[in-house]
Amino acid sequence: MKTITFFDGPKEVSKVKITSVSFDAETLEPHNHGETRTEIIDLDENVLFQTAKDIWDIEDRYEAFWNRLNELGTGWKPSGIAKVLKIEGLLV
Repeated sequence: MKTITFFDGPKEVSKVKITSVSFDAETLEPHNHGETRTEIIDLDENVLFQTAKDIWDIEDRYEAFWNRLNELGTGWKPSGIAKVLKIEGLLV
């Protein structure tokens, strides 16, 4: 369990449910007709989120992971953009 600060204050959670949507990086049109994607993140097991303190930190890390898969200078450009819509704490 970790203490994560949400809009209504800190909560003890072991996992978070992230709801996001993806857009085409060139046209900004939504992928999959704007359908959302839901992912459960285990805050203790997923190295990327082990030191997260609040939902903004989780949002930043999630979006950076999906939107910046490779370093600048490699010639890689993102084909899609992920945007977090909602983060919910889970006690599972």
